[in-house]
Amino acid sequence: MTWLKVTGAALVGSVSALYGVCYFRYHRTRRVCKSSVTLEGKTVIITGGNTGIGKETAVDIARRGARVVLACRSKERTQPAIEEIKKRSGNEKIFFKKLDLSSFDSVKHFAKEFLQEEPRLDILINNAGLAFGSRGETTSDGFDVVFGTNHFGHFLLTMLLVDRLKESAPSRIVTLSSCDHKGDIARPTFDSSALLPKIENNVRYPNLYGYPRSKQANIMVARQLAKELKGTGVTTYSVHPGFVNTGIWNNILSPTLRNLMYPFIWLFCINEEMGAQTTVYCAVEESITHLSGNYFTNCQLAHPSEIHENALDDNLAKKLLDLSFEATGLEEEITDAFTCLS
Repeated sequence: MTWLKVTGAALVGSVSALYGVCYFRYHRTRRVCKSSVTLEGKTVIITGGNTGIGKETAVDIARRGARVVLACRSKERTQPAIEEIKKRSGNEKIFFKKLDLSSFDSVKHFAKEFLQEEPRLDILINNAGLAFGSRGETTSDGFDVVFGTNHFGHFLLTMLLVDRLKESAPSRIVTLSSCDHKGDIARPTFDSSALLPKIENNVRYPNLYGYPRSKQANIMVARQLAKELKGTGVTTYSVHPGFVNTGIWNNILSPTLRNLMYPFIWLFCINEEMGAQTTVYCAVEESITHLSGNYFTNCQLAHPSEIHENALDDNLAKKLLDLSFEATGLEEEITDAFTCLS
């Protein structure tokens, strides 16, 4: 019995030590945004800024003195976040404006009101998004609900506001992507065949679906817009925030499974404040303006091996951009959207 107790204690001690080493090695490599840039007199939009990474991003941006617009679906759920952000940042210039990225009508209404009320836009942070949706579930405009929200909704918003960004230059567009854009065997990324016009089971572009493909699209459009907007003073970036311990786990796992997996979630996930660091870095860091269009993670430029080859395909990115203009109803306005670029 004594031998069993000693062996058991040694095993527990060894596992605990290994666990501690793994935690330390993973978390000590996390970088933080050290920029001291202030944003007094600047206006910033953060989509989905009432929870998770978005809220922590809003706190940091607000501390720098910016006027912050939280673009969210519910005023009722956003108001408590506004009060928290004001308290933590000491900045009273935090505002709610209704936006549902799964509805083009909502995006257009938001953009119209914003342009009427706000004379400038210095930073657009496309933070909001869906991680999961039932296959066949669509946005109000007939696209896969995840891809439609994460890509088409943000694309339309960005293009409706691009002229105001140019007028306020130097300005930035920061879009949250994910390392999950690389997909896997069960959830592959897309290629040009997925961009063919098609309607299947009342879903437009049925091969443009799911989280990995939407996150690949975020990277590709950031790269392509950087080229289209070169010389305007508007720079664009896509970011992977890291594996973050947010409320998303409540949607993925049952309470029992979450409790069982919590030690692993705690080990490999960073908190929401740390998860916001790369977004903030790309929004304010002065030394990266020449890196417009690139993909960042852990407050640094991502290594090419961290990016799926399709996400770096310029021809595919151009096709996606053209498709996005058509899908969002902006095709006829493409010339106006990119005025004075040469």
